[in-house]
Amino acid sequence: MLDTDLGDRPHRRTAPIDLELENTNIDIAALQETRLSGEGQLREARRTYFWKGCPVDHRKRARVAFAIRNDLASRLAESPRGVSERIMTLRITTSHNRNITIINVYAPTMNYPDEEKEAFYSQLKDIIANVPAVDKLVLLGAFNARVGHDYNTWSPVLGKFGKGNPSSNGELLLCVRSLNW
Repeated sequence: MLDTDLGDRPHRRTAPIDLELENTNIDIAALQETRLSGEGQLREARRTYFWKGCPVDHRKRARVAFAIRNDLASRLAESPRGVSERIMTLRITTSHNRNITIINVYAPTMNYPDEEKEAFYSQLKDIIANVPAVDKLVLLGAFNARVGHDYNTWSPVLGKFGKGNPSSNGELLLCVRSLNW
């Protein structure tokens, strides 16, 4: 979402994203691969962007963000929390004093070491386990996984229209879902 000093494009790429989210009437967007370093927030005309990425001196990878309509962002009891460069959480209180917890993820792809993928899914399990049971839970993002078509085994998780067999990332994701959330 930011360009380098070497390019001829504007430094802030959030402005056109802001306009597109407005045109499509999206109140909250979960974004991945944002290329924003560190952690921070930026207010545009219609949305406020909250992000979590690697420190500036690290190789650019992962990075997650939320884009939240400004009137909603101004009413948040707490800002979205960047857990890691791959996971951010947001807790919103609705008009009926109920809470929604939104988790935004960017899972490691298949070419990452198994240890890194397992650490990611372990961290995700811990975060989900700590969401209050009364909250509605929304899990969004890029999982880089194929969960397959085994509806009989995973009936609470999968619909009847999956394709193929699960990838190793898909199996990790299905196991996270088996936590009964």
